Amino acid sequence: MIMLNQWESGNKVITLKEILAQITDYSSYNWYLFWLDAMGTWDCDFDYLVLEDKVNNSLDGILFPFDELLNLGNCLEQILSIHICACRINPTNGYSEPYEICIELIDTSYWEIEIKNDQLLEKFRSVFARYIRE
Repeated sequence: MIMLNQWESGNKVITLKEILAQITDYSSYNWYLFWLDAMGTWDCDFDYLVLEDKVNNSLDGILFPFDELLNLGNCLEQILSIHICACRINPTNGYSEPYEICIELIDTSYWEIEIKNDQLLEKFRSVFARYIRE
């Protein structure tokens, strides 16, 4: 797991969209949104307050397509907290395997990213090296 500062000298430095952009094989995962607390714009294709309520009242998270996660990252002006996990799709039976990627923003201050794939984890370490919390 790595922890990344979201802010540097009072400026936001890492967005959800920038984190998701590092995951190139996203289509081989089922993506689940478990928690959302955010402020958004009203020019989005969805009502983020309704989405927030639906997600936060779900016991098992909401299956959420990756492209809609990217759209969410574009529409939300400020994410206070978010928890997303992805599990690989088993090609044999179509069911999800245990979670391989979990991305969580904690109280607008730092990202916790847990990745079981060592190559992808190293990519994150390289891309976001200067923001890693020790």
